[in-house]
Amino acid sequence: MLLATADNHPRDPIGFANDGTPIYDFPNSFGFLIVVEGRNGTGSAVPGQCGTAEFGLCGPRADIQIQVDRALGNGSATVCDVASAGPNPIPPGGVPAINPPDFSNNPTIDDTINDLACRFDTHRTNETACTLDELGNFAFVNRLSLIQYCSAPVIGSEAAFPQGDTRVSVRLNAGGLVSATRSIIVRVN
Repeated sequence: MLLATADNHPRDPIGFANDGTPIYDFPNSFGFLIVVEGRNGTGSAVPGQCGTAEFGLCGPRADIQIQVDRALGNGSATVCDVASAGPNPIPPGGVPAINPPDFSNNPTIDDTINDLACRFDTHRTNETACTLDELGNFAFVNRLSLIQYCSAPVIGSEAAFPQGDTRVSVRLNAGGLVSATRSIIVRVN
């Protein structure tokens, strides 16, 4: 997992927390991409093919199981309250916190994970990746990755990160098996 600029350039961490978690800083509380990549897991299980906004078709949770330890935006508990058009538009809202990070089976945790996951889209080839390589071509950041999830289109003001450090934790579902949890810290100055 990493951050990328709104123009698709991956960023390098500025350092590491005492527990080894990469720290990414950003001068604004929104306007960047969160990027998560995965590859086949144990027994060649394919990572999260049913990943984001379509989570309801695949079970109680999205295949990208992502959460934050501090509320984003207004911290709204409404699931997938991203801006929508139509006769009954949904006002955009934020994402609640799960602190400390917790992936246990619980309807409230499921809803919070799905609320952040529905703000991501899935890229299954280098050509459709949301990140650019050093030559300016769309490509996964890690050559071994088989799938990429990207906040879509970028983290907006409705899900703005608070000032200071926010831990983002993620794991991927691959055929019913979940990956180890990975985390980054997003530091907003």
